[in-house]
Amino acid sequence: MIPRSIVRQNHNAQIGFFFIVAALLLLGQRTAFAQDPGPLKLTSPSGIAVDSENHIYVSDPTSNRIVYISSMEEKEWLPCGGSGQAFKKTRMPLGIAVDSKGRIYFADAYQGEIVRLEDRTGEKWTALKNSAVSLALSGQGDLIALSSRVMVFDSELKPLNGSYGKPGKGKGQFNNASGIAMDSGGRIYIADTHNNRIVKIDDLSGSNWETFGDQGIPTEQLRVPAGIALDSQDRIYVADSGNNRIVRIDEMHGTNFLAYGRVGSDRGEFMSPFGIAIDSADRIYVTDQLNNRIVRIDNMNGDNWRSLGD
Repeated sequence: MIPRSIVRQNHNAQIGFFFIVAALLLLGQRTAFAQDPGPLKLTSPSGIAVDSENHIYVSDPTSNRIVYISSMEEKEWLPCGGSGQAFKKTRMPLGIAVDSKGRIYFADAYQGEIVRLEDRTGEKWTALKNSAVSLALSGQGDLIALSSRVMVFDSELKPLNGSYGKPGKGKGQFNNASGIAMDSGGRIYIADTHNNRIVKIDDLSGSNWETFGDQGIPTEQLRVPAGIALDSQDRIYVADSGNNRIVRIDEMHGTNFLAYGRVGSDRGEFMSPFGIAIDSADRIYVTDQLNNRIVRIDNMNGDNWRSLGD
């Protein structure tokens, strides 16, 4: 599902999405990260990932690039890509992930590819012709990709173990799902966006299917959940886009439900938050899409709020 600049918000965030489907493996060279880019400006940032050294990677789809940021304090940043012909430059990147070797994976929605960059120079790349909107990595280094179904690839982008899911509202079905994550036990979590719920499955067989959420605003309800992530204790974080907040629960029963944020553009406020990531210190990073920024907070109280990109 593709956020198109995520549509005007009268309190209701609406996300427009499309899918491009294909199958073919390509190799080549992409535009390297540019140097001396000037002040960082983002336009409807989407996916976000944090590596083991707490460097930040953001997909900036409207600007057709991914962005590396050294830290929220230093603010050094480098972009990769720009609008251009297919297979030469990045076009509408969405989900993003970084592995323990510093390789960067992102879903190039316009070109219907999953792309792996060997490092942040962007000079060496591998692209798999397979549509996805969100990516996550397992503890073993396998790549979990989400479109209308869940797929698994090894680090060389070779498919593993089939896939799971189809469009719909029932068990084993997803409706424009947009976020995926894994816990320390290898279980898979999906933000099933237009079903207004999150889903947990043990594996690609769909075993032990569990859901949390229903459409709404109060506790135990979600509206257009987009991103999903887990911390070091396997607590679950959701970018509750339609409610302009982030949510944390201890597990899929919704124990210790906490929400932070409200609609707006100031500190403690979000406009259609989309991506969410957790760093090694369990700090929370959010792509605040319609405010054209990323935000980092230390905890669900919003302590040490920092923003960048607006």
